[in-house]
Amino acid sequence: MLDTLRYSKRLQNVGFNQEQAEAQAEALRDEISESVATREQLENATRRLDAKIEAVEQRLSAEITSLHCAIGLSAGLAAAVLGMTTAVLIKLLI
Repeated sequence: MLDTLRYSKRLQNVGFNQEQAEAQAEALRDEISESVATREQLENATRRLDAKIEAVEQRLSAEITSLHCAIGLSAGLAAAVLGMTTAVLIKLLI
């Protein structure tokens, strides 16, 4: 964060009087504090993002499981159709 005392001293070193330097330092501190997120705000945002990421991961995991089941079912059906087709072809050829 801004060291207002050090900033004020620097301003005084280049010709500002003490009152001007302190007013400038306080004004700058106020502006910076309004535009910079606090540690608590950043931690809250991080927690919210982590929760959203976890929810997305859970949904993706459920979708992947569902797709594995669908692929397994499709493979089983394809094998059954192939088996029946083979049986019919053998029957026709014999």
